[in-house]
Amino acid sequence: MAVVFTLLPLSFAFGGSRVTFVLLRDAPVIALAWWATAAVMWMWHVRVRRRLRVTGL
Repeated sequence: MAVVFTLLPLSFAFGGSRVTFVLLRDAPVIALAWWATAAVMWMWHVRVRRRLRVTGL
């Protein structure tokens, strides 16, 4: 889920000879909220990995 929330705001569309980042252009506040959610998920991922490494799983 962290990967999805990180990359989805970077989804793009081709328009003629231009590449347009759809979410960043149309709703930049939502894109920032998704990146904030992604940051929390990445921190949680690192925390879980560290805890599992200590237990040997």
